[in-house]
Amino acid sequence: MSTVTKKDLISQFAKELSLPVKTSSLYVNTVLDLITKNLVEDNIVDITGFGKFVVKSRGERPGMSPVTKEQIVIPASKTVKFTLKKGLKDAVNGEDSSTGAQQENTESK
Repeated sequence: MSTVTKKDLISQFAKELSLPVKTSSLYVNTVLDLITKNLVEDNIVDITGFGKFVVKSRGERPGMSPVTKEQIVIPASKTVKFTLKKGLKDAVNGEDSSTGAQQENTESK
């Protein structure tokens, strides 16, 4: 198993679509920025065949400082929950070599 960085994704995107790396970088960054923008606005980002991003609120709760062992209050915050869609889950489990997004593209042609 290895870690794929944003830079790696941009390179793969450029190679897959025969685009310059600069153009691929613009596309990848735009998609990530749009996902972020929508999550900041509390919108659900649902990508067919891939997954769903949902902002969840976490309330204020008691906790303990690991250094001092003092009781503290952990402030309320938001987090992003990601749920796999069937296409991605099947691909990861080796049950299907194509994702729902790829199937969607071929069906619409």
